Amino acid sequence: MYRNKSILGIITARGGSKGISQKNIKKLAGKPLISYKIESA
Repeated sequence: MYRNKSILGIITARGGSKGISQKNIKKLAGKPLISYKIESA
């Protein structure tokens, strides 16, 4: 809660990729790639 208001964020991520399939869930330095976006948001 921020000053008694809820904040909603949407992180968009495609499931497919031409070069690397399911790249958002592939691990990079021990964490899935999408987790870096979630943490920074």
